[in-house]
Amino acid sequence: MRKYLEVMKLQFKIEMSFRLDMFFSMLFTVIRVAFAMIVWPAVFGEQTEIGGFTLPMMLSFYVFTSFIAGLDSSEGIAWDISYRVRQGTFTKFLIVPADAETYFQAQTFGVAMLNVILSFTVSAIWVILFQIPIVITGNLSAVFAALGMVILGLVVLNQINFLIGIMAFKFLDISTFLMLKNNLVTFLTGTYLPLALLPLWLQNGMRVFPFYYVNNLPAMLLIGRSEDEILIGYLVLSLWCLGLFFLNRGAFHVLRKKYDGVGV
Repeated sequence: MRKYLEVMKLQFKIEMSFRLDMFFSMLFTVIRVAFAMIVWPAVFGEQTEIGGFTLPMMLSFYVFTSFIAGLDSSEGIAWDISYRVRQGTFTKFLIVPADAETYFQAQTFGVAMLNVILSFTVSAIWVILFQIPIVITGNLSAVFAALGMVILGLVVLNQINFLIGIMAFKFLDISTFLMLKNNLVTFLTGTYLPLALLPLWLQNGMRVFPFYYVNNLPAMLLIGRSEDEILIGYLVLSLWCLGLFFLNRGAFHVLRKKYDGVGV
């Protein structure tokens, strides 16, 4: 475990040297907040509530989802693995005494440590600059439940991107897999629209997948809603995390045999 903590700290230091680029990447995540501030006041009009949301709750939802989305840098796992496989430098992960998936998990959480700071800073600037009335629950257990769910959700996203990354052992280009995954994640996480506004049958279908609990549910918990879904959220995420753990182990064992890198 100590070696993976060192990987995490090292990656944090590396990312600090590129903090300006990281800061600008965070700015793109608040486009959602700008969208919400322009569109939703017009949608509400004279109404005080839509789908159980007041306007301050709706804007707060977008601030929270923007912050949570800014923490995720898991796609870098897929691109990094793909690049190393194409260059033939993935060999070191086959010979060093370290688990490849855990290594990339630690590396990504090292990036997330900096993303927390930058994403919070950018979100706070937007809230202060545009005087967004933030609505947040007073239930501390719900807040901690949301934070834990975000961490577990990031682990699941890391696992999914690791799985896509090792597909490079078999396929020369994994960009199609990433494009499909990104479109699916953007919709199912409620990044651009609260999933509570969708038909109930569609919401129930989304609850089977982990993406519903990665961004949408934590944001709902923070604004004081959907507390009855905490247990099912942790159960679904845990099952997906466990399933992906074994799937990745099996896929890595099979696909790495197709690898023809330096020194292999």
